[in-house]
Order: sequence, then structure tokens, then C-alpha cells
Amino acid sequence: MGGSIENRCRFLFEVLEAIRAKIDVKKVGIRLSPILDKVQGIVQDDETEELFTYMIGKLNDYPLAYVHLSGVTGDMAADPLKQVLDGARYYREIYKGTLMINKGFTRDTANQAIEEGIADLVSFGVPYIGNPDLVERFAANAPLNECDRDTFYSTGPKGYTDYPFYKEDKE
Repeated sequence: MGGSIENRCRFLFEVLEAIRAKIDVKKVGIRLSPILDKVQGIVQDDETEELFTYMIGKLNDYPLAYVHLSGVTGDMAADPLKQVLDGARYYREIYKGTLMINKGFTRDTANQAIEEGIADLVSFGVPYIGNPDLVERFAANAPLNECDRDTFYSTGPKGYTDYPFYKEDKE
């Protein structure tokens, strides 16, 4: 199945070396999904954790902008947030650079993960789709719009440009 762990990671590191030859890798971020059970036909095997442990550890040799670890989507895991946090705790011990995590976070759980040192950054995907003013909503502790998943990645503006902005009552 691809030879040794080092051989299966070789392409990534050859690409990083080629990039480093042209630009400062401090401008490069890498997104990986080691925190998954089965996503789009990818199934973990006996060496998956060892592979990602090696890969993420070796990324310490590169002063990257960040390493972004993404978890499972939808109902692929019983508790996706717990799965992401458990995985991030494990990889935080290995990776010493800027670590970003993603999937299923609220404003409060994201802040808690950062405060606990589990990650340096938390990204938000789905909440931004339904809340183009997400930052302002988080700052005001305002409610979020409900996202219409039936419109995700479809054609036309429905579900992308028609979500209302939060209007704080300033009276």
C-alpha cells in the first residue's frame, strides 16, 4: 500500500522543498484531515495514525504559517467536536508551530480550545456561509442564522448571498 511511511509522505515534502526553493514557507499553510473515521471513501488502517504522526512531526522542520487539522463532517462521527478536540490534543503534543483546527465549533468552544492550548486558531466554514457577519455576531454574542445545507455548493445565489445580517437593537 505505498511502501514505508516515509515513502508515502515523500510527495508532500518534495512539494514543500520545491516551494521553499521559490518562496518563504512562512507564507504556506497545510491542511490535513488526520481526524477522521471514514470520509469520501478514505478508511483508516493500522498505519494511519503512525503516518500522520510522522508527517505532522516532520512538518516541524518547516516554519509554516500554520498546519490546519480538519475533522469529520456532518454525522460521520457521533460527536465530531470531541473527535476533533481529542485528535488536536494528540497532534498539539507533536506539532510545535501554529496549529489551526476546524469542525463543529461555536464561539465559546473555539475560545475554550485556544485558552486550553489545544490549538492556536480555530476556523469556521459552515457558520460563515450562513453568517457573512460572523465576526460581528461573535463579538456581540448575537444569535446565528440557521444554515440551509440543501443550498450548499449549488448554483445561484440562494444560500450564499441571501442570509440576513444581524442588526443590533441600538435603541
